[in-house]
Amino acid sequence: ADECLEDSGICKAGYKCQNTAGSYTCRPGVGYRCRLRIVAIFTIDLYDRYSVTFILYRTRLRSACNRAYSNNPQYIGIIVHGFSPGSVNANVTVLFKEPTTAPLEEIEQAVSNGTFGDLNVSSVVPLPSDDDSSFFVLKEDVKTVKYLIQAVMIVLPVSILIATCLLIAALVKIYTTPKTPPRSVEKNSYSMYNTITTPSRPGDRSNMMRFYYYERDAIFND
Repeated sequence: ADECLEDSGICKAGYKCQNTAGSYTCRPGVGYRCRLRIVAIFTIDLYDRYSVTFILYRTRLRSACNRAYSNNPQYIGIIVHGFSPGSVNANVTVLFKEPTTAPLEEIEQAVSNGTFGDLNVSSVVPLPSDDDSSFFVLKEDVKTVKYLIQAVMIVLPVSILIATCLLIAALVKIYTTPKTPPRSVEKNSYSMYNTITTPSRPGDRSNMMRFYYYERDAIFND
């Protein structure tokens, strides 16, 4: 019996089934690494392999690659190693059963034709097989970032609430404090104090000098 023909999924992803006498073996396929640049906004969730966003992107990439390589019998699948900023850079290994001379040709054609699934991929860059670009963040680091975000989300609303309460209290104090009427001073108020008429010559009242004496009154209204 040929177990490889009977069960196509007998080996895990990235391995090919090889039939042996009375049994089978799972051998790793030949991998070719590349970087796909997806035109999208990078979010911190893409650092976490267990996040919904990471799983969604990985599923969409696998679906697009499976469609692109549907006519290639040597194609096994892809391994999505991770994502990094710069739009969204996907670090991917394309697996084949045997070595091939143009491992990324199908992806490049699909990208140029605009048929690479629902992902807007702008470029496909081959990578060395020993490329170990840091596309991963340790799980502990991801947890730390999540805790920091949660702390900010808790502290920020509380701070805004406290500031709002203080502002309202200050406004209430301003508008409820009784006002003392200001003391007004009327300046430059003059009243005629006396009028003296003095003849310029004895018996001559036609030319008279009038002297007006004014006294400045300061009127205080309390």
